[in-house]
Amino acid sequence: MMSTQANDKVLDFYKELPFNMRDSVSDHVMTIVDKSISEHYPQLKPIVKDTAIEIGCGVGWLSNSLAFHDNSTVQAIDFNPVVIDRAQDISEYMDTEVDFECADLFEWKPSALVDLVVSLGVLHHTNDCVGGVKRICNEMVKPGGHVFIGLYHKHGRKPFLDHFNNMMSLGVMEETLYQRYRELDSRFDDETHARSWFRDQVLHPHESQHTMKEMVQVLEECDMTLVTSDVPEDEESLYQVGAEHLSNDTYWPGFFTFLARKNT
Repeated sequence: MMSTQANDKVLDFYKELPFNMRDSVSDHVMTIVDKSISEHYPQLKPIVKDTAIEIGCGVGWLSNSLAFHDNSTVQAIDFNPVVIDRAQDISEYMDTEVDFECADLFEWKPSALVDLVVSLGVLHHTNDCVGGVKRICNEMVKPGGHVFIGLYHKHGRKPFLDHFNNMMSLGVMEETLYQRYRELDSRFDDETHARSWFRDQVLHPHESQHTMKEMVQVLEECDMTLVTSDVPEDEESLYQVGAEHLSNDTYWPGFFTFLARKNT
């Protein structure tokens, strides 16, 4: 068994208030029924098939959606027992077929290789993001299958982080930080949901940032082919994108996704 690179401080932090948490199970269900994953991420529409794994499933939005809308057989793991309990409650409410398990991605082994592995906003909260990507690519997806991964971008994330880190260095209190975040991000009616996003984006105890160039090298090492990403060729230009959003008082987290296929 390989030694884990999961971060204990991250686990304790998200036990207190998990990301994407809402006030009730029924509130979660409404967001799942409303729109399929393929509608949120059109690049997945042609490749969602029979079997899937979600790494870092949180409260189960994506996994339950794949089972509900696409009839996928889903294995889903997260190292936080609090979110696994909520994800299972949602699954029971919706009668979806998802195998939720509290497990460490660096130690867990799937029951079988699958068509699609998804991990969004998770691996950069471990102590070894690249190692996590490699484990997914090498040990979880079948030949011809796909991985869909979302990470923070090295340049795009920096203006947002610098803005709030500067505020914290000046001793700005948490409630003021929260109000500033809500000025940027006004999407939420549910206070619990809003607080969970604020904590995740501003108060997180550990995260790393990456580039698509770095990920392409990792994919090549794992015998994967990049299919698509939402990163421009000039990756450093994303810093200006983030800075412009801040100057316009709009939320932009500096997050990117990529889809890759396992070579046969």
